[in-house]
Formats: sequence, structure tokens, C-alpha cells
Amino acid sequence: MRYLTIILLLFLGCLITRAQEMRKIEIDLSYGRTKPINNFHNGEKLFDSDFGLEIRNHTPDLKWSAGILLNMSTAAYKFYDSSLTAGYFKELNSSLNLMLTGDYNVNKGGWINPFIGIGLGPSICDVSLTDILDKAILNDSNEGVYCVIRPRVGLELFKHVRISLFSTIVKSGYNNWGISISGVIGVKEFVSDILGR
Repeated sequence: MRYLTIILLLFLGCLITRAQEMRKIEIDLSYGRTKPINNFHNGEKLFDSDFGLEIRNHTPDLKWSAGILLNMSTAAYKFYDSSLTAGYFKELNSSLNLMLTGDYNVNKGGWINPFIGIGLGPSICDVSLTDILDKAILNDSNEGVYCVIRPRVGLELFKHVRISLFSTIVKSGYNNWGISISGVIGVKEFVSDILGR
């Protein structure tokens, strides 16, 4: 795990120092909805949330982009239990992921840009159980560190909006698929907006 963290930090440093112009680096903030892929102890699959922050570097004259993604993704289930007052409880299997990402951009720089990509890295998994009133029954039970793979496909629209269909594959009970929307801004534009220039 220590070596993977060092590699990720070196990769991020290379992304930042390699860029000759700040506009080649983008910040992407995303929100999505997820649903579990596989059956897990016969629980009913529920929709839940997916959040992400990604920094990407675009290499000139290539259709490839590379980045690093910090992401929180959840697979949610409902289990029926007659011993509880409500008769059921929810299980939220969450994964905190730090991934290296790579995308192939079909129409890079165009107003409509289809892309396909993948992310790979470490994932910290935990589980929490709540009742009908979302009161904690079991909270933050650390399940350990795993490897996450996240394939994705989508469209970038008007150079500032990305719609993605993705799958987060970690381990049984945590695997999910989902759809997300994100806002994309170049670092140069972001700095100019903050400084008012």
C-alpha cells in the first residue's frame, strides 16, 4: 500500500510539472447515482450516491488524457429483519477510492466529445447499517484496503460538462454501476476567476 501511495504521488507530481500551459490541466467535480451490480445476501438493491474530484492532464496532439481521481462510491441494500421495529435495515457499503485514470477522447477539443476510460488504484472499504430513521445500528466498520477498477464511457459536452456511465468494481457487496454528471473547468480559467483577471 505504501508503494502504491508513493507511485500515485509521483504520478500526480509529473502531471503538474509536465504541463507547459495551465489550460492543459482540468478539474472535474462529479456527482452520480449508483446501484449495486451483484446480489448480496439476498438484499434488495437501492440507489445511492457517488462523488468525485478528478485532476486531468491533456497532452497536446494526442487523444489521450491522464489524471488522478479521488472518489467515494456506495452500494446500498435493504435487508428485512422482523426483530427490528421497522422490520428492515439499510446497509451502505462505501468505498473511498484513489485512482490513476486514463481516457481516450474521440473528438478531443470538440463541442461534443465521446470518451472511454478506466481508473485503477487502492480502495478503503467500510460498511454502516441504519434503521428506517437513518439512525446508526453499526457505523464505520472498516473492511480493509482493496484494489478498485472503474471503467467508464461518456460524453463531454461544450468542453465543460461530462456525463458518464461507469462501474466501480472493488469486491462482492461493494460493486456498483452508475451514471454521473460533472462540471469541468481548466486550471487557468479557475485561477483567473479567483483572482479576477
